[in-house]
Amino acid sequence: HAVTYDVAADAVIRAVHVSGTLAFAPDRDTVLNVGLLKIQAGDRTDENGFDCEAHATKPTPGVPRPALLVGTPDQPVTKSATIRLHHVAGMDPETCPAVVCCGGRMEFH
Repeated sequence: HAVTYDVAADAVIRAVHVSGTLAFAPDRDTVLNVGLLKIQAGDRTDENGFDCEAHATKPTPGVPRPALLVGTPDQPVTKSATIRLHHVAGMDPETCPAVVCCGGRMEFH
């Protein structure tokens, strides 16, 4: 799945699990308020922030990896893109709030 995030939302989202591609719209002001943003393959979601349960291996050529794209070299962000982390009640304060990349990729341009 590929999702383009193109809003400036005030609401806080407890957790976002990216197992496909989450790309921020490069031509709009965007704001994502989140407790945990995790980039990791698979459909198993948990709220462990800094604890990657995956033992990442070298990427296989031609196999897409999960990705958080806040602009790309070909389409850099021309407006503002904000990811604001928030503590959310009930989440482990030792590991959250967090942005965690477990075997995926993150690009900021």
